[in-house]
Amino acid sequence: PIAIACIFGLRSIEEIEIATGGLPAQIGASGGSFISVVTKSGGNTFHGQAQTYYTAKGLNQMLFTDEELVSLGRSKPAFAKYDVDGSFSLGGPIIKDRAWFFGTLDYRQNEYTLSNVPVTLEGTDYGVFTNPTKTYAPFLKLTTQINKDMRLYVMFNGSYTKALYS
Repeated sequence: PIAIACIFGLRSIEEIEIATGGLPAQIGASGGSFISVVTKSGGNTFHGQAQTYYTAKGLNQMLFTDEELVSLGRSKPAFAKYDVDGSFSLGGPIIKDRAWFFGTLDYRQNEYTLSNVPVTLEGTDYGVFTNPTKTYAPFLKLTTQINKDMRLYVMFNGSYTKALYS
């Protein structure tokens, strides 16, 4: 069997099916489980959604003091300095009852304070660091009704992430 791995944004998914155990014959020789993802399609009416999510450093709380973390041999845990997540989706007809489109655009910009086990090598302290990033993730699906029993669709799914310090 051929397996294709795709990562879809949550706003582009309509249905997820997870099958485990005794799988039906149409799934084939899978290794004990199977995941099927159905993406959204356009329809004969226009529909869309826009949303945003924001978290800032002031919305996080550290429960351990610096002395407690040092005694445990740990640095501060990861937390968001800021996290901005916005998305937009739109679907609708190209030709009524014949061709449709659906698309999403996800945008995320964040900076997390990351930690590891603190260590000093050759006089340099390696403890807490940050890694700000921007991510764009577009999705587009075009669907057409070829005949009464057959549909054809073409999809584009992508993700582009850029580290701001590189």
